Amino acid sequence: MVSEKFVKWRQSLARELIAAYSHYHVWEQLWPTKRSVGVLNRFKVFFHYTIAAHQQLFFLHVAKVTEERKDSINLWRLLDEVAKYPSLVPRLSKLETQQLRGLLEGHKNLLARIRTHRNKRIAHVDERHSWPDSRIWQDNVVTIGEARNLLQDLEEIFNKISVAHDGHKWTLKTIGLEDTTTLLEALYDWHASSRQKSANAMRASRFKGAE
Repeated sequence: MVSEKFVKWRQSLARELIAAYSHYHVWEQLWPTKRSVGVLNRFKVFFHYTIAAHQQLFFLHVAKVTEERKDSINLWRLLDEVAKYPSLVPRLSKLETQQLRGLLEGHKNLLARIRTHRNKRIAHVDERHSWPDSRIWQDNVVTIGEARNLLQDLEEIFNKISVAHDGHKWTLKTIGLEDTTTLLEALYDWHASSRQKSANAMRASRFKGAE
């Protein structure tokens, strides 16, 4: 492992983590709340597939960077290389490296659920006779809170290694991620206006009938 190869690995992992965060963030913004559920149900077919797509793409990108494989670039291999060649990360102590590995290991149960979901429900979607089902708002394998905590820890692991290598810190957030909220805000206004027009029309009809 040389510095140039290490940088390429880091760039590859960064792209996957940024993609995972992007899909997670859209999924999070579309999580049904008391305010949003009316709009989500009004355009259920569109949001049905949109939420499923972002949730499942989040799973795919996370699985890719956290699967313990020797034939792919993942965080486990990066940690192995750091332990093998400590000169790559002169600002990271052996203890700190072990702590980062422990942080990743702390999510093993969650990561196993994500991989199982990917293998049995996403990769073989053609075998799911009932897909997509009526509970697409949440596939229940991972909650929003679990996903958020996982991404925070993956970002911490990645950036501590990156900073220790050459001082370069990455952010997972990209431009345009708030577009979903902007769209929902416009739909809230439209939905409220539409309901008000319907109520006004109903009142007008009753008044005309009373005459």
